[in-house]
Amino acid sequence: MKLRALTQNSTGDTTWNLLHFWGRQRQILRHRLALWTHRYAEKYGRLDYEISVVEYWNHKLMKVEKELVDLNGEANGALYRGSKQKTRLTRREKGNRAILSHTSILEREKAK
Repeated sequence: MKLRALTQNSTGDTTWNLLHFWGRQRQILRHRLALWTHRYAEKYGRLDYEISVVEYWNHKLMKVEKELVDLNGEANGALYRGSKQKTRLTRREKGNRAILSHTSILEREKAK
C-alpha cells in the first residue's frame, strides 16, 4: 500500500496518492480508537458515551476537590495567623492584664 501511495497515478499526480494514503491511515487510527474504547467499555461495563461522561464528571470533581482543599488551607492559614496575632499583646494590653490579675489576687486575699 505504501508503494502504491507513493507512485504516480494515471495523470502523473503524486499529491492525490499521498493524501489518499494519509487519509486512509487516519481512518484506520479512528477505527482502532473506536475498537479500543469499545473493548474498554466491555471490560468495565460502560458504553462509550458513558465513559466520556464519567471522565468529564471525574475531572469536574477533581477540580472542585482541589479548590476545596485550597480554600480549606487558606482558612486554616487565616485561623493560624489570627491565633498568632491574639497571642501577641501590646505593651498596654500586657499592663492591663497584669493589673487585672493583680486585682483578682488581691480580691481573693480579701475574701479569705
